[in-house]
Amino acid sequence: MDGARSCGDCGAKPGEPHSDGCDVARCLVTGIQRLQCSARHDCGSQAWPGEWPGVAECEEFGWWAEESEATKAWFRENGWPVSDEPHHDLNRLHTGTDWDPVACRRRRFRDPADDTFYVHWHLERGLFLEPSAWYTLDGARLPAAELLARIGRAS
Repeated sequence: MDGARSCGDCGAKPGEPHSDGCDVARCLVTGIQRLQCSARHDCGSQAWPGEWPGVAECEEFGWWAEESEATKAWFRENGWPVSDEPHHDLNRLHTGTDWDPVACRRRRFRDPADDTFYVHWHLERGLFLEPSAWYTLDGARLPAAELLARIGRAS
């Protein structure tokens, strides 16, 4: 697997569910950290994709945070990062998006459902998609396993 690695907190291998007490695991209903979810519902058992939550969306939206050499202050950059050490703007991700519980990912406000970039981003890096999610490609909404079968990839 190209970029996939084990979860830094619970050690889950890519495609495996996080442990119950994992700090990285997200609630599949709300998208917030599972340990912080106080709602009375089953949060689900998120599978570790092999990369930190939200990184794919930041790259899809072109949201980066970088430190200015001159001022040592952080600034936001839209599009491609300008420095050699960009950081995914995860703060902006959580203030500028909503959680889509069907696709188990974040979406920009009022954007149509289109998971083409998101799905290909994961597959090109050898990462996993959430098995319980449904993704929308070319206007068709499919469960992860069916989508992967259609494009000739195993889950």
